[in-house]
Amino acid sequence: MGNLGRRIMKLMCKLFGHKWSEWRIYLFGTHEERSCRRCYIRDKRIPRSDLDESENVFGEEK
Repeated sequence: MGNLGRRIMKLMCKLFGHKWSEWRIYLFGTHEERSCRRCYIRDKRIPRSDLDESENVFGEEK
């Protein structure tokens, strides 16, 4: 399933009021993950504290 398909399925789960699991942090992972308890669709996010300013898309203004 493509990225657009996942987004649509996640939206449909929320629309129909499906229950989601709690966010889980993986020991060796760089992201947190949860899943729909009915459809088993996974949702991932990167914690804000892991974002580095060096990865900023916009360069420094002088």
